[in-house]
Amino acid sequence: MTLVMAIKDAPSAERRPFNRRLTQAQNGGYTFATEISLRHILMLKGDKLMRLLRHGLCLCVAVLFCIADAACTSRRVDLEDEDTRSMVELLMPQRFRIVEAFTGFRSFDDDDIPDGIELLFQPLDAYGDPVKIAGSVRVELFAHQAASGFDKGRRICEPWHVDLLTSEDQERYWNVITGMYEVPLEFPAGAQPDGARYVLALTYNTPLGEHMTSDCELAIR
Repeated sequence: MTLVMAIKDAPSAERRPFNRRLTQAQNGGYTFATEISLRHILMLKGDKLMRLLRHGLCLCVAVLFCIADAACTSRRVDLEDEDTRSMVELLMPQRFRIVEAFTGFRSFDDDDIPDGIELLFQPLDAYGDPVKIAGSVRVELFAHQAASGFDKGRRICEPWHVDLLTSEDQERYWNVITGMYEVPLEFPAGAQPDGARYVLALTYNTPLGEHMTSDCELAIR
């Protein structure tokens, strides 16, 4: 608006070269739309030119302050707010399960001796639909302890950590057709199972801090 006033105050001969259009907006204000060439600006008298430049500089500074203020006033999502947390939880896994029908000991080479485990697991949301997860899944293999209230015996080997942190990780393990993660777990050197029954246990901590587990029994056939 200050730019318009500066031009309107100029003599008519100085305003003529400007291709000016003022259109009234719905809120009663005006929008100034014009193309001003360097030649036309130089036609203004010294004091008018200085007023025009000063008003233009003030306008630029005001715009920069508005942008900075908008950036400073933006806030993070408050997960302590009950309504906000409920909306976020709709997109987060509520539980996850090992798909026992397809999980088991496998041989990843040409012989029939198991040298690892093929793990298939599926995170599920509040509606029971499969969803992807981000983070790291801890996988442990224990010997089965029979006739005990706690069926996990000694741990067979060091835990595996399945990282799902990048898009490459997701593409590597996620099966878009089945909606499951398919993860081959090779035994470390010297960690060959010597029993018949085992317990496979998974642990996952969600970005919201929730702790999820799933386990199942495995048998070497």
